[in-house]
Amino acid sequence: MISKKMQAILLDSGATFYQDALDVATLYESHPLDHALLILLRTRYSKVPVLNDCEQLVGLIGIVDILNLAVDIEGLKPEKLKQRQVWEVMETDYPKVLLGEPLEKIFHLLVDQNFLAVVDEFGYFLGIITRKSVLKSVNHLLHTVEKTYDLQAK
Repeated sequence: MISKKMQAILLDSGATFYQDALDVATLYESHPLDHALLILLRTRYSKVPVLNDCEQLVGLIGIVDILNLAVDIEGLKPEKLKQRQVWEVMETDYPKVLLGEPLEKIFHLLVDQNFLAVVDEFGYFLGIITRKSVLKSVNHLLHTVEKTYDLQAK
């Protein structure tokens, strides 16, 4: 369990883990897979959130999900990507968090994920929390904590 003091120190250090939905590359479940692949390649993201027409989070999609459909024993078949949509290959079983979840839960989930999608209680996509942003904040704290706090062993 993260102590309340350490959590307060981390949050007081100006740590901002959350990236707003407006600043996140997303796809819609109705997009064709060739468009999805283009977005993933252009942004260099391994996965992106997938939304429905109401802006609710419905899945995640990655390059591997798409290529698994487009590649067979004979090689790459790009024509398959024009005929299929994101909803057909997206992941629907993935971790997500509500805005304001405890840091301990977020840190635990980020061990195995590059990012966590953040949703409200109705499933509307609000943004992401990235492992990179958490590690940058922790690194900053570790290098500056003694400038603000006196640390003593018990």
